[in-house]
Amino acid sequence: MNAECTDLHRGANRRKRIGNTCIAISQKNAPQALNSCPPDLLAFVCSNTLTKSEAALGLDRAQINRLRKGYWPRDARRTLAAWANYRATHATWRLRRVRPSDAHGSVVRDGTTLYSAPLLLGLANHQVLIAKVGAVLLCQTITSLAGLAERFELTPVEVHP
Repeated sequence: MNAECTDLHRGANRRKRIGNTCIAISQKNAPQALNSCPPDLLAFVCSNTLTKSEAALGLDRAQINRLRKGYWPRDARRTLAAWANYRATHATWRLRRVRPSDAHGSVVRDGTTLYSAPLLLGLANHQVLIAKVGAVLLCQTITSLAGLAERFELTPVEVHP
């Protein structure tokens, strides 16, 4: 005899009757997120007031409290998107010129490193904004052919001393 609908999540043991089923439910396209709060997000939430954290991240007060206490949501996509948006909008953006390169198409220099991306190919001799967000260098076009600004990641291609 099969189990009742409410009795699907019991652990396996000797006393189970033959035919009793235990179903493990997995979500299709379940998010592959972090298992804990990123340290910089935790430091930000703990160092600011609830009201400031709530306004900056766009999360509700209960979610901020849970983050402060060390609880990390199972589906953290919304929390991570809010944190990425906050970091990108509060980064220091710098103006750089896109230069043509024979080896890499178009490149942007930041310090001693040249960076490139496929979206830079049509922007030679134009200016773009760049910002360091964590370990990633973001690039944002000022204007494009469609009139909309695009934001994308740059990858390092060469280092010059």
